Amino acid sequence: MICAECLRDLPDVVKADDSNLYLCGLCHEKERVHWKILLSTDMEEQAFLANTLRVIERAELSRPKDYGRTPRTQR
Repeated sequence: MICAECLRDLPDVVKADDSNLYLCGLCHEKERVHWKILLSTDMEEQAFLANTLRVIERAELSRPKDYGRTPRTQR
């Protein structure tokens, strides 16, 4: 199934809570942490969550470029 955020065809895509979007594990965690940052009033918690978000984004960038992408057909 294809993730609505990163548009990759991955096996861990599931429907997000309270949404019609289907997200992979990394995109789901990224969205969850992002909303926690926005809703938090504690600056220390926001800083911790921001670091967590950076780690998730680095993990996403470390995926191979073609990971989960459908191969393009040669013309």
